[in-house]
Amino acid sequence: MRSSTDTTTKTMLVLALLAALAVLLRLGENLLPLPVQLGAIRPGLANTITILCL
Repeated sequence: MRSSTDTTTKTMLVLALLAALAVLLRLGENLLPLPVQLGAIRPGLANTITILCL
C-alpha cells in the first residue's frame, strides 16, 4: 500500500522534470535564428510544457 508521501514525491519529481524540460526548450529556442527581426515572436515550446503542468 502506498502512502501519501510516495504520491507527493512522485508528483514533485514529475513537475521538476517538466520544469527542467521547459528550461531546456527555452534555451533551445534562443539558439534558433529568426528569419525576421521581430524580437518578441518565438515558437513557444516552453509554454507548451507549462500548460501541460497546469
